[in-house]
Amino acid sequence: MAAAFESDCDGDQTLDSGPYGGDFVFTQTLVIQLQHTDAYGRLFYPHQPAFCHGVFQAWLESVGLPLAPTGADTDHVAVVVRLESDYLAPLQMGDRLTADFTVLAVGTTSFTYELTFTRQDSVLCGRCRIVMVTVQPIGGAKTPLPAALRAALHKALAQAPTTA
Repeated sequence: MAAAFESDCDGDQTLDSGPYGGDFVFTQTLVIQLQHTDAYGRLFYPHQPAFCHGVFQAWLESVGLPLAPTGADTDHVAVVVRLESDYLAPLQMGDRLTADFTVLAVGTTSFTYELTFTRQDSVLCGRCRIVMVTVQPIGGAKTPLPAALRAALHKALAQAPTTA
């Protein structure tokens, strides 16, 4: 799935110092393709949350925690339990976006992250906030965040900007 996302969205990816200084934001460049638009040529709304998962998956790979190919290959699965998606400015085919991934909170079995989408003309176009919970792949019972994932999330959280 990652390859299709990267291919569809021109997945240049970097760790970026961003506007706040310090390496806290994982950044991926996306390009809006024809298949991402509606009949009016604007970004079709379900694609913004889909982009979020692709960027999250790329972040996992960048910290050495790629997703397992199947549930049988892992002891946990992170599932979305809450998703907020704000559409702040229109996007159309050919727009280049900077998608910035930032960890906002880490709990025992859950974590929250945010993605912001900024167009090439520096206009903030969208924002998603996502809460994920780790569960057992068989049965779906909540399970504590694995140590490696918890460590990566805490490192990203410690480097995130604080809001005033």
